[in-house]
Amino acid sequence: MSLLVVDPFRFGVPFASLYQAFDPLTVLTKQHFIEWFSGKDIDSIFTKRTIVSGGTFAMVDAINEGFSVKTNAVTNAEISLDFNDIRHYSETDFFFHCVWRVAEVPSSTEDVLVGLANVAAGSASNHVEARTLNNQTNFMTLSGDNVAGQTQTSTTVAKDTVFHGHTLDMGSSAVKHSIDGVLKVTKTDKLPGARLQPRVRIFTGETVTKDVRLRYLEVFTT
Repeated sequence: MSLLVVDPFRFGVPFASLYQAFDPLTVLTKQHFIEWFSGKDIDSIFTKRTIVSGGTFAMVDAINEGFSVKTNAVTNAEISLDFNDIRHYSETDFFFHCVWRVAEVPSSTEDVLVGLANVAAGSASNHVEARTLNNQTNFMTLSGDNVAGQTQTSTTVAKDTVFHGHTLDMGSSAVKHSIDGVLKVTKTDKLPGARLQPRVRIFTGETVTKDVRLRYLEVFTT
């Protein structure tokens, strides 16, 4: 179920937005998108994209496990979930929150990205994303633009297989990455320079599956 909401109360849901339940908004938000990853399938605005070697996209038949984005067990498999290059969101003022987990123990070649990017397929030149990477023990904050390149910063929160809420709060000069409500990174370098779309991208360089479970996603321009 997803809601492109202006006033969540008119849907009969007091807190359609998880963010507003704890921090009520005082101004009208723009391009406000919410996805609870429930029901038979996700909203049709999402594109389930096979980039290399295929994968599966499906609701998980288990309590509170949400939606699965899973690669096939093929070397160099790559898939993504995105808005098909419909870029609603400003690169200088957005709020993004997603509750997700990687279902398997981290492998030697994983690269999982959850956040916003300018392109749907392949490596983005403009992006801000939470990341799990094979050679890093912690969740990372990754950002970049098409001129200066990209860098990543450690959140100091160790990777695991449980659900965490990742928040990316972007201003004109910095992005703040919080995990489970605790600020972990304020990143001021290599920020995006073009409009963005929500994206989940998974790459694996060995013959194993990589399964990312999504429970909630919210994004709006501030």
